[in-house]
Amino acid sequence: MKKSLVVYPESAKKALKHDYKKVLELIVTEEFQTIVKRLRKECNIPEIGFTYQNDRLGKGYMLWMNQYGKKYRRIFMSTIGKICLKGKLSVYSWEGIIRDYIVTGLLIPVEEVDENGSGYAWGTCYVDDLVSYQNTGLPIVELNETHPIALRISPYASKNDIADYVEKSFSEIAEIQGRYKGIVPRKIYRNRGEVLRKRNEFIDQHRELSLNEIAEKLSIAMDISLSESDISKILSLQRKRRKKLITSI
Repeated sequence: MKKSLVVYPESAKKALKHDYKKVLELIVTEEFQTIVKRLRKECNIPEIGFTYQNDRLGKGYMLWMNQYGKKYRRIFMSTIGKICLKGKLSVYSWEGIIRDYIVTGLLIPVEEVDENGSGYAWGTCYVDDLVSYQNTGLPIVELNETHPIALRISPYASKNDIADYVEKSFSEIAEIQGRYKGIVPRKIYRNRGEVLRKRNEFIDQHRELSLNEIAEKLSIAMDISLSESDISKILSLQRKRRKKLITSI
């Protein structure tokens, strides 16, 4: 998953310190340490983690990392994803750092976090390709087929931060958009009134079908879920409108 490197120093520094403090509080909890022990046992990691020798991790770590993608990545991502959601931390930002702590027992110093390429969008915003999270074990809050791209915004972002990010990073945003143009199956309507009008017309056009069948077709064609009761009410309104039209003629 590609990470944006756009940085806005002041708001970025505040966001980083805030979340790094939460990570420090997290890793000393009994619950987290229990998870660390379980993962190390399940994933063939030494009880104390892989250790550094002369500022380098040994051969055992390298052999383990060669197997990480095939054997351990999913369980790590799933577990860390749940930890981050519970601790209100960005999974995208902290997954790699927490994973490294579990594997080595060391937490990267706060001043090295951005240098380590964690992404974190310390500039308070980043664009995210939600589809890239599929089959990784990381939890996806929502994956909408018509909107597969998210703009993640930190609570510390100002209006100018957001506007600057979009302006400076639009080439990156456009590149991700290009992946899905011609693939996204549903038509997107910008105006809510237009959406409702087209929804009601669609339901009326299929009024000869059962309510359940209309609901299924509506879900497939417009990505809209309605109960049979709601569809019945819309059909009733559409009938009244037709009668008014006939009367006025």
